[in-house]
Amino acid sequence: MKGKAQLAKQRIALLIGLHRLVVNREVIELAGELHSYLRLPPAAETDALHLAIACHYETEYLLTWNMKHLANARIRREIERFGNEKGRFISVICTPEELAGWSDELWTMNEL
Repeated sequence: MKGKAQLAKQRIALLIGLHRLVVNREVIELAGELHSYLRLPPAAETDALHLAIACHYETEYLLTWNMKHLANARIRREIERFGNEKGRFISVICTPEELAGWSDELWTMNEL
């Protein structure tokens, strides 16, 4: 567990009772395809796996703060292209702030 131990315990407690998505052969193969297609660095294998899990199970959203390998305009465009070419479902990739609409509030505040 990374971070402060008490906060890590609280995060884990939030997950109790949630449905778990299985990482099976299909997910691993999709992760490999995504990793290769997106030309991600070796260190980003876990990022490709997160995306593969979301897409394989057709989750509506993949929430992430990973701006480097997932939640940025260039990568999102490439992921969309992958989905179109391969006929695959692609989850909406966004930050929690985007999903909650916080970014809209911040944008309005910055315009003042």
